Amino acid sequence: MPEEKKIPELGLAEFVSTLIRETFDAILTAQEEQSAKIVQIHELADSSPENIAADVITPEEVELGMQRFFPLPDKPYCAVYDGAAYHPEPNESPAIYQLTGYEMQKGDFGNNRITAQGLAAIKKQVMFVLAADKLQQIRQMIRNGIPQIHIDNGKILAKVTFSVRETETEGTLPPATVGALPSTFLQRIDLLSGKTLKRIQLPAARMMVKQATESGTTSANNTSIYGEVEIHFRSIL
Repeated sequence: MPEEKKIPELGLAEFVSTLIRETFDAILTAQEEQSAKIVQIHELADSSPENIAADVITPEEVELGMQRFFPLPDKPYCAVYDGAAYHPEPNESPAIYQLTGYEMQKGDFGNNRITAQGLAAIKKQVMFVLAADKLQQIRQMIRNGIPQIHIDNGKILAKVTFSVRETETEGTLPPATVGALPSTFLQRIDLLSGKTLKRIQLPAARMMVKQATESGTTSANNTSIYGEVEIHFRSIL
């Protein structure tokens, strides 16, 4: 990945333009992701528990589900594991069928111990139970209505240091500017005072911004002021 180049200073026009553009792009991206997520939720609601189990339920969730169904106060925090004690009758212990709906088969246990085959089968059943619960939650969420966030107004605040710098030659662009916006210079201003038209020549100047510092500086051709850029916006549909 190429190293990012840090720009020490930006023209105010370029800075505000970039700020607005990036905010606009962020809002559009968020809206697009929100719409895609809603479509995904509806697709999941139409799936079967088997598909949910395969595509949504993770091995970590299955392990947590095992601990929830067959809790132990200490490690391994689950009463069902390879080699764990198992008594099928007269009262099954652990109560695998009662808790998960899985009926232990031949080969799932031996010598009153759960085998690796039995552990895998129980975990698979727990995964299906979790998938059915998740599918029910998804469908209930759709029935209740999926909330959507619409941005209709907002405010952008950016703390920066403003710098008004006199340029050496009027109309000359300063170095390290970004964007295609034209530079803004203070040019000749016609001032009508009474009946006399006066022409005032102001020095060519450029408003710049850079990373915020809480102190300003003043020199012969550069004055810096700490402040904020505040932009209010609203959406028009």
